[in-house]
Amino acid sequence: MVNRIGFDIDGVICRDRLAKLSHINWLFKLIYFLTAIPQIRWLYNAHLRRLNYDVKRVIDLNFSAGYEIFIVSGNYIRTQSELEKWLFRHKINYHNIRLYPGFSSGLTIAAWKAQVINKHKIDLFFDDTPSIVDFLRKNTSASIVQYQEYKK
Repeated sequence: MVNRIGFDIDGVICRDRLAKLSHINWLFKLIYFLTAIPQIRWLYNAHLRRLNYDVKRVIDLNFSAGYEIFIVSGNYIRTQSELEKWLFRHKINYHNIRLYPGFSSGLTIAAWKAQVINKHKIDLFFDDTPSIVDFLRKNTSASIVQYQEYKK
């Protein structure tokens, strides 16, 4: 029985326009690290992060049905305030949010997500990054779904 469902933010709950740049590895990493600067983070949240209404519907239906909703994201913990404001503004229902503490934790994002999924006994988890999905499938007992947005 599924009781706890987890969702990644960028690429799942929201349409991440930066994901289109991920094939340009150095540029993607540069922009990702620059989003730690508050002014750039604000621009990112205001202009690049767009709500995925299909996933919001899935979250709303499961939240209403009594499932515990977890948000587990590779966004740095220092961005929690801005992320919570974005989630509130878009009326995303959730019970628990966990954000990446950073590389100082000694864990990659994939290993950290696996640790969170195992610790909180999340039964079903949605992520969009193929390498993270593969890692989670091997290192957790949760059912892991690789989310890909439907292109009309």
